Amino acid sequence: MIKVKVAYAQQDEALQKELSLPHGSTIKEALIQSGFIKVVELEKLNALDVGIYGKKTSISTVLNDGDRVEIYTELMAFGRDLKKKRKQDNVQT
Repeated sequence: MIKVKVAYAQQDEALQKELSLPHGSTIKEALIQSGFIKVVELEKLNALDVGIYGKKTSISTVLNDGDRVEIYTELMAFGRDLKKKRKQDNVQT
């Protein structure tokens, strides 16, 4: 068995789950085991952007003990843009 972590961040929260998987497991299998992928999203699984420790890879990549699988999502806004919007909102009130 190998131990891996699966990390998933949304705009308002970050989730991480540690899993024990059989040797030879792939990123796809880890994503399914993590529970972060809903049944409805299974058909979109092949289109997900994923990586291991910040390096983009495919869902068919075989995992090693200690890997951290990351599910990449689109940024909704850059930090500087959010700060600017908050500042504008505070001025208007």
